[in-house]
Amino acid sequence: MRAAIFIHLDGDSSGLLGKALEHAGIACDEFHLHNDVSTPHPDNHDIMIVMGAAQQTWEEEENPWLVHEKDAIRHWVQDLKKPFFGICFGHQLLADSLGGEVGLAETSEIGITRVNRHANAAADPVFSAMVEDGGWMQWHHAEVKRAPEGAEIFASSPDCAIQAMHFGPSIVSIQFHAESSLKTLEKWKDDQVTLDALHKASGEGAYDSLIANARERMPATEQNAMRLFNRWIEVNGLGQSRLSA
Repeated sequence: MRAAIFIHLDGDSSGLLGKALEHAGIACDEFHLHNDVSTPHPDNHDIMIVMGAAQQTWEEEENPWLVHEKDAIRHWVQDLKKPFFGICFGHQLLADSLGGEVGLAETSEIGITRVNRHANAAADPVFSAMVEDGGWMQWHHAEVKRAPEGAEIFASSPDCAIQAMHFGPSIVSIQFHAESSLKTLEKWKDDQVTLDALHKASGEGAYDSLIANARERMPATEQNAMRLFNRWIEVNGLGQSRLSA
């Protein structure tokens, strides 16, 4: 079984989600679409994973590859109905591709913020694995304003109404960066591009504040993330997860 992972930033990865897939025996192939890499033929993969980005969903003129990516997502989930997991930009692209609305958020969310699981998630085969009021890493300036027809919403935050949704257990997306780990955030201290973007968005000293908070909260967040990813894998029969939940 193989997963196609769409990447939109140099140096980005699928993080904890990729780890869960690999431990379930699923091979992962990355496609860096922002570097003019074509979307793969759908027959070559069983799973589509779409990660975050610095771009916005509506910036098609500046990023022509977005048109092809949206077409690939739409065909994958509407026609083929194959397993899909979108994170942050991937969450927004899923909504956009299926007729929802994405726009600039009234309030950007950056840092580890609380996301509240809705009551309907308790009976859901996937989102019942999500903690009710966990802290999750966020970094987004846009959000899903209106979910596509047929989407069910499972989580929100004070500043973002649609933090998690799905079109059945196999087609899932989340706004928050559940794939992020403390190790990833600690590497940012040597990434000047990321530091500059963080300080521009949140002010000088933002990284020091973020990493201090992360060192306290990320161990629990990482466990919560693996529980959610493993549940999605197991519910959809995508492999035998061997990671601790």
